[in-house]
Amino acid sequence: MIKGIIFDLDGTLLDTLEDIADSANEALRDCGFDVHPLDEYRFFVGNGVENLVKMILPKGTDANMITQVIRDFQQAYDRNYANKCQPYPGITDLLKELNRRGLQLGVCSNKPDTFTQVMVRQYFENIDFVAVTGERKDLPRKPDAAMPRYILEKMGLSETECLFAGDSNVDVMTARNADIRSIGVSWGFRPIQELIDAGATYTVDHPKEILDLIDQKTKIVV
Repeated sequence: MIKGIIFDLDGTLLDTLEDIADSANEALRDCGFDVHPLDEYRFFVGNGVENLVKMILPKGTDANMITQVIRDFQQAYDRNYANKCQPYPGITDLLKELNRRGLQLGVCSNKPDTFTQVMVRQYFENIDFVAVTGERKDLPRKPDAAMPRYILEKMGLSETECLFAGDSNVDVMTARNADIRSIGVSWGFRPIQELIDAGATYTVDHPKEILDLIDQKTKIVV
């Protein structure tokens, strides 16, 4: 039976897109580059800050400039991360109910670990998470299996006792690499078809449907 769920953060628990886009565009303007519309950022995020910056800069940008834009973005995001960010509708109620039922919860994000820790504490201060991790030097970022396996170890659970919920193909690949069944959520940054094409085990359109999945034990017991 399912005893734990690992969640992606951006696009799954929190709608962070506008604050990320505003901060990235601020960094681009400061360095003399053209900015991008909000919707393009749906496909820029999810693979860590360095990859985000490389995607928003023109091809061939030199390494020193990439480093500068990364630095400027991080400084801007430190100011802006809570301007428009909020949990998706139904997420807080879902997490509270999962806590009430005794399921173990984790967060696995490619956001820098410092921001991941701060935002989970700020937006979910009353939720009990067993383990929260963002991108760290000692844990390769998703889709590598290192982070979810670290969280599983903290939970004391096997792969078959846990689910991984996320909004992108990176999350689906991460779950597969860690031998965990995946839940693709449709309310995040990426089109749901991306998650279906990536092979998500289940897809849901509202957080409450995650509870429905758990209740339908015959569908999720190996």
